Amino acid sequence: EIIDKVLQKLDGTTNRTARFVICLAYGTGDFPKVVQKEFVGELLEKPRKLPLNQPQGFPYRAYFYIPQLDKMMFEIHDIPMNDRPDVHTHREQAWIALLQDTNVL
Repeated sequence: EIIDKVLQKLDGTTNRTARFVICLAYGTGDFPKVVQKEFVGELLEKPRKLPLNQPQGFPYRAYFYIPQLDKMMFEIHDIPMNDRPDVHTHREQAWIALLQDTNVL
C-alpha cells in the first residue's frame, strides 16, 4: 500500500531520484560518534523484476534502481563489495566510515 501511495504522488514526474538514508551512532558518554550516509538511485514506475524472497518491510527495494550498476536495490548484495568498489549502499558507507573513524578494527 505504501509503495502504491508514493508511486501515485510521483505519477507524471520526470525526476524520480530517491535515497536510502541511514544514521548510526557509536560511543559512550555524552558525545557519541554519529554517521549519516545516503544511497542515491531512482524509483521506477514499475519494478523491472521482482525478488524471489522479498523481505517484509522493504517494499522499495523492488522499485529502487541503481543506474551505475544497472541493478535493482535487492540485487546489490548479490555482488561482492570488491566487485563494486565505487558503489556502496548507505549501510555499507556508514559502517565503513564509523569503523575508520573510531578505529574499532
